[in-house]
Amino acid sequence: MEKQVWMHLGLSERAQILLSAGSRHAPVVDVDVARRWFLERGVPVAGVFVDFHVALGGVEYSVPGDRVCLGMWEWDVSGKPVAPNLWRDSQGKFRVTCGSIRAAQVNISMREDGAIFEDGDPAYTSIVRCLEDHAVLEFVEQAFPQWPRLRLVVAAGQPIEKLGELGGAVMTEASDRLVVWWAGGDWFVRDGAMAPVDEGVRSVFVCARDVGTVERVRVLLGEAIVEE
Repeated sequence: MEKQVWMHLGLSERAQILLSAGSRHAPVVDVDVARRWFLERGVPVAGVFVDFHVALGGVEYSVPGDRVCLGMWEWDVSGKPVAPNLWRDSQGKFRVTCGSIRAAQVNISMREDGAIFEDGDPAYTSIVRCLEDHAVLEFVEQAFPQWPRLRLVVAAGQPIEKLGELGGAVMTEASDRLVVWWAGGDWFVRDGAMAPVDEGVRSVFVCARDVGTVERVRVLLGEAIVEE
């Protein structure tokens, strides 16, 4: 995929590789049509939506076991463009559909401040944070397919500080308000809030060269684990 359209997003090299390995079809409508469509519907903050349309409309890329498709406009079976859903949320802010996670059947939407939602639940503060998180997931899957893995459901309302005892560092470029990535020399841990976020449950994914590191995470989290 050509880089020029999304280079200004300030993505890490890992996220650029994610997009470069994907594909992109031409956006269903051009930028002027998109901008006019939003303005006609009284969206005064259309810039963030139009910027997304220009940079990422028509982009598809892989994540482990699935495919992410980005774009606001789509084609129907007869070849006609279908406009996105646009509405005001409970806070009075505009939100628009902007993609999906195909196999998981998760709908992605964007709020006027750039925040990303999955099936209506808060997911990321921006599309950049979303791409960076997905990029690490795909990198770990492709680079270390033989390493032991563990997925846990943990009772915790906030990011799990105890994971810092593993001795690694937070991967700031891939972390966000609801997702924290930790990495050591030969291990990765993803700590992410599960929807709905107000239930105080988190999903912890561990991938490490040594099964001992995986077991150490299990011991660290101890009684907070509610499902394996």
